[in-house]
Amino acid sequence: MRSEDEKKRIREDIHKALDLVLDINGLEMRKKECSGDLPTAFFRFDGHTASVDVHVYMSGWSLASNSEGGVCWHLERMGKILDWLEATKKALGN
Repeated sequence: MRSEDEKKRIREDIHKALDLVLDINGLEMRKKECSGDLPTAFFRFDGHTASVDVHVYMSGWSLASNSEGGVCWHLERMGKILDWLEATKKALGN
């Protein structure tokens, strides 16, 4: 069982990760047909495995495109997810 302090830290890290995804993606729809080559970021929390899955399509998303990068880790590794997102955001110049 996680301590209350650990739960609080993990929740804060999840919020930071979602903020970084929103910094990369923005709040508008991001499909190549609509936004061209703008990066498209995906964020998913999987409650059944207590993990976070993040993917970024650096030059836009379409059914035919492949993610140029992504991470999926259990909540104990949120620091790694944040590091990856920060590096990705920096690489995009955001």
